[in-house]
Amino acid sequence: MLGRYMYLTGMVSFALIILFSLLLDLWALDLRFLMFVGVTTILLLLYARYAGRIHRLLRTGLMTLLVIYSVPVNALALAVPVYVIANFPPERPFQERLALSFGPKHEQEAYEEWKGLSASFSDTEQDRAKVLDFLEGHVLSMAEYDLKSSDPGIPGYVSLLSVFDKELEEVLRLARQGNQAEARQRYARLWRVCRNLVSGNGPVIQHLVGVAGIDRLVSSYLENTDHLSATVDQDVLNIAKDAMEDLDTSFSQAMNREYYWIRFVLRDASPADLAALGRAEKLPLDLLPTWPLLDKNKTLRKAHEYYELIVTPRGVSETMEQRLDAIQRKLAEASNVSFLHNPVGSIMLDLLLPSVHRFVARKDQSKARLVIFQYVAKSLDAGQFGPAPVDPLTGTPFLMADRGDSVEIRSEYVGTGGSAITYQVKKPLR
Repeated sequence: MLGRYMYLTGMVSFALIILFSLLLDLWALDLRFLMFVGVTTILLLLYARYAGRIHRLLRTGLMTLLVIYSVPVNALALAVPVYVIANFPPERPFQERLALSFGPKHEQEAYEEWKGLSASFSDTEQDRAKVLDFLEGHVLSMAEYDLKSSDPGIPGYVSLLSVFDKELEEVLRLARQGNQAEARQRYARLWRVCRNLVSGNGPVIQHLVGVAGIDRLVSSYLENTDHLSATVDQDVLNIAKDAMEDLDTSFSQAMNREYYWIRFVLRDASPADLAALGRAEKLPLDLLPTWPLLDKNKTLRKAHEYYELIVTPRGVSETMEQRLDAIQRKLAEASNVSFLHNPVGSIMLDLLLPSVHRFVARKDQSKARLVIFQYVAKSLDAGQFGPAPVDPLTGTPFLMADRGDSVEIRSEYVGTGGSAITYQVKKPLR
């Protein structure tokens, strides 16, 4: 009786899995799994037929092995309909509103050249000059095939921060020595580099380094106006204005590219692409199941909603803190891991969606610094400080206070770090 029961159980399990596989195109049709189920069923059949003819001890051992074999088969036979019911119906494709653009061919070629240049970079004066000269003359944009890569050359971009710091030290040294012409030329070159970094359609790290470079240029100038005021001319002000206008577009394209990378993994990648990405990310991307364990449209929709909120401009009455809180809530909602509803998709979102609310704040803080930079440069040129400009972080004018021989300019927005943007700028000499 036990043998017939096990045989019947195995056959029913096998039939259920095959039925759901054929009707729903499930992952259970994997050849290796079907071989496992088939072997289990054959062994159950043999046991039911010949169990009475073999020694009792051997029969007990075989029965134990067959029970162990049949447990995963029966468990899967029960799990498949549970997941089907819990995730039915699968989501339909949705309308994507995030658009991804690619720069012209010469910018894509410059990006490839930059990857080779940064890979061989060494922190010497000659290499620093070589890198700055290259980035001054080239805008970098990723090509469509770069979506297949998860490596945007982060070390090369990060090394630029050290280049900026050392070059700014040299600019300040030249200005203090009275060599204003060379200081002005090298300071303007740094501005062109940063503008090019935030002008191209590059990876997120390129945008972040460009923003960090702009912040360094602004702070260096505002903290040393007694030496660097002569380094800022109309050409530099025009570059700074262009950079500020490009910040939103650069950030949006970088975020859109992050979404399209997830879209590529879930929808467009070939098995070979997934295997290569899986090795790079140390994730089994080439073993991704399908519905009901992974609802690709549902997973993509949640990722799309998250990135769309990130790149949508703030409303007139929406504060920065309200937007950052909304982004955090959307991230928590999208990356909430569920072991019943879209389990693999929810785990993927938890692993792949970055927490970027700080990047949003950093971009707008950089715009605020650029407003102060242009205001101070024009005020020093005019010989007096006029009315305070509007702070893009709050929509209200910056706070200004007379400190004797200097003027304090401060933003009312207090970031997550607990400090506001504040500069003390020396008054122009009369």
